[in-house]
Amino acid sequence: MDFHRAFEAEVLVDADVVKVVERIGAGKVPISSGTIAVTDPLTLSRPEPLSRTVTPGDYEVEVLRVGADVGLARLVFASGAPARWELATWPGEDTRALRPGQTYAVAVDTATAAFADGKALRGALEGETQSNALLGDLKTATDGIVRFPGNRPVLVTFTTGGSDGMYSVWWGLDKDGAPLQLVFDVGAGDFERPKLQSDPEFRAAEARRHLDAVVAGAGRGEGVGEVFQHAVELGHLAEDSDELVDDLLAALRRYQADVAATNALIYIARRFAAVPRFQRRIALWLGKAPRDVANTFVLLLRPRVLETLLAVEVAQVLGSAPDRNKRQLIDEIDGLKSDRQPFIPVLGKLAKDHDAEIAKAANRVLKRWKTAPPE
Repeated sequence: MDFHRAFEAEVLVDADVVKVVERIGAGKVPISSGTIAVTDPLTLSRPEPLSRTVTPGDYEVEVLRVGADVGLARLVFASGAPARWELATWPGEDTRALRPGQTYAVAVDTATAAFADGKALRGALEGETQSNALLGDLKTATDGIVRFPGNRPVLVTFTTGGSDGMYSVWWGLDKDGAPLQLVFDVGAGDFERPKLQSDPEFRAAEARRHLDAVVAGAGRGEGVGEVFQHAVELGHLAEDSDELVDDLLAALRRYQADVAATNALIYIARRFAAVPRFQRRIALWLGKAPRDVANTFVLLLRPRVLETLLAVEVAQVLGSAPDRNKRQLIDEIDGLKSDRQPFIPVLGKLAKDHDAEIAKAANRVLKRWKTAPPE
């Protein structure tokens, strides 16, 4: 059953087990600004309001308990069953950029989430005193439900069932696209979750847009701020970037004299390196890159996720890395469960011909590998 019907049910079947469903009223939250924030109220993981707005008003919050667990929470704007569901987004997000199985989400680190007025949220939790007051209320709350602050609440909290994680939020819309409810999916319960349409052409275009922005930033000597945010977004689209690998590597060769300016490009190369079909081209570039660029690339890399193709190049970088970075690289490869062979001669040399700390670390890895065969 979908989210709406779950709130109307008395029982539902979850993993072949019949569970009692309980709908709990959590009280109303005033959405005076017409903007809504959905966040972890103790960490303010996503304090900015959602992109879609609603008519200002006081709206009921309901929590759905499925057996012993909280399964859903929702903010109700009007009665009726939604004609369709739409993934909630924040400014700058576009669901067409998501790959199958991906969603935008709220990070919860305290097993507590909240619906809040988007403009009043920060003021309600500004300062240590108010945050501590909310924490005190939560310690005595049932199902994590707190209306805060009590005199004129701007947020209503609910538990995510003792679990931290990333949680998606969905708009339930009527046939004309007007919002009827906003549902926070805790993930417990065998519900019919909406499916998003895959748009590979849009994702490829977005990947190109982000790479162009990063290359332009490198050309201006920029590697932080907005430029790096483009790099992060492109990293999420690595699987859709087949046509960009050569352009990325060309830009790295062009600007590699300035490591600071190319940090964002190196970050992208590291993300691309996790895609097996890109590794041969990246390995060829890495083998010829200046040592400081190659060293930066490897320090941003987790060698344990690589296949043998790149392990050879990573081992070469380890052998020529500055001493201050050798220990970090050794610690990284310590957990390698396969593709160890390229590292063994390099570690053997470091164990014999280097200072005590690095030699000790190299010997530790070699001894552990002897007693723990590769997978």
